[in-house]
Amino acid sequence: MLTHRASFCNDSKRPAVSGRFGPVDSGCWRHEYSVEPEDNLDNVENHFWSLFAPWMVTPGPRFSPTLKKAVEFPRDCIKVVRCRPFTYVVPPNICQSTTDANPLSRFAVKVVNRWFSQNTMLIGDAAHVFPPFGGQGIATGIRDAQALGWRLAIMSRVNMSNETRQRILTGWGQERRHAWQAALMATKLNGSIVNQRSIIGGFFYRVWMRLLWQFKRIARYRTQNAFRDKLIYTHETCPDGFFLGQAGGGRKVAQIWVRKEGQEPKLSDAAFLRCLSHLSLLVLVGDDAHSGLRDEVAAALKESDLQADLLTMDGVSFYQKSGSRSQGAEVGSLDCYHPCTAGQLAGEGITPLKGYRHTSLQDRFGPTTRFVLVRPDFFVHSVASDVGGLLENLRKVKEYFS
Repeated sequence: MLTHRASFCNDSKRPAVSGRFGPVDSGCWRHEYSVEPEDNLDNVENHFWSLFAPWMVTPGPRFSPTLKKAVEFPRDCIKVVRCRPFTYVVPPNICQSTTDANPLSRFAVKVVNRWFSQNTMLIGDAAHVFPPFGGQGIATGIRDAQALGWRLAIMSRVNMSNETRQRILTGWGQERRHAWQAALMATKLNGSIVNQRSIIGGFFYRVWMRLLWQFKRIARYRTQNAFRDKLIYTHETCPDGFFLGQAGGGRKVAQIWVRKEGQEPKLSDAAFLRCLSHLSLLVLVGDDAHSGLRDEVAAALKESDLQADLLTMDGVSFYQKSGSRSQGAEVGSLDCYHPCTAGQLAGEGITPLKGYRHTSLQDRFGPTTRFVLVRPDFFVHSVASDVGGLLENLRKVKEYFS
């Protein structure tokens, strides 16, 4: 499992970022900071330690009230694997994260004009370059691979023409370009904060943020709006993408904690997307649910004549919406997942993220939505309110891969 958690330092003299990198148990960290004109880089490793040694010191009271002295992480336990300055050449008409006159503090944003050619596909840093203000380089690279992997898995199992393969990869490239644009906006916003070189501007920004947090409701609204997923595919930007915009597709499924009766809670991604190379079908169960619903879904899958390598009944999950009053034996026979509230998670020793809402998943869909067809990368292909609509969406899936 990879992780990338970073801390940013908004210093008007020298912006910096530090964060864990790579597998959780690797103990690897990456540090980056701006190089200023007056810096002496004859020995870059000594220059590094002169700047980051204070980051290795922790006040003693954080460990024990009786420990008055500061505690420094042992230098002998740290191995510098690589240390070197980078110079970013900024070509014309490329977005710059800062307008400082020093060329070493400028960062370029680049993206390929073509994501694949025959059997060669580009992902990660080979396809795009980001400044380090948000970890979007590695995050977008992982999404590149995730979106490509399940497509390649399907293409390797399902018989299709070369024209269909080209359309699938073209749709992947269009979606990744759109995702790159969304990541760029987040990087620019964070970079404008981190690279604030004006002492006065930085002061007023910090004062404004402290005042904002005095009004909890406004601050909560602004935070939720900032972190709400803004990556939504449309047929205007991704005409060959694998989703049905007119049927509610193109955005991600919200992640919550769910459980079945007698089982431990698990994240909905792991519960609903059990095979990451096949599509999944999420059935939202309401007050009008009945035991024959499973048979109706099975009949729709059979009638659509969808390849087993795309979706089977093993990929169907039933989810009882929060607030549903259906508790009878017929609904129970559907073996539904239920949403877990923050209080229920606390009883299990689980601390959800701040702002967690157990209704987030169903809130992303209309009240009449019954069937949600989900791609392996957690994006919604389409939704339907009845079996007829589901059958039509399944036929569109078959057409796309034919």
